Amino acid sequence: MASADDQPSDLELIETLDEVRASADYAIYQVVEEDAAVIDRITAEQRAELEKEIEALKAEAERKAAEARELAGEVPF
Repeated sequence: MASADDQPSDLELIETLDEVRASADYAIYQVVEEDAAVIDRITAEQRAELEKEIEALKAEAERKAAEARELAGEVPF
C-alpha cells in the first residue's frame, strides 16, 4: 500500500488541474462537450491547412531538386 508520502499534495493537485485547464486541449474538450460537431470542423480546418502546407513543401522540394540538377550540370532544357 502507498504511504502518505507517495500521494501528491493538495497544492500539487490544484496546480496540475490549473495546468490542465489552461491547456489548448482542455479548451477544445470543453467546446466539443458543448457541441460535438465542432471536432469535425476543427479536423476539416486542420486537414485543409496541412494540405496547403504539403503542396507548398512539394513545390519547394521541386525547386530545390531543379536547383540541384542545374548545379550538378543536368539542366533540364
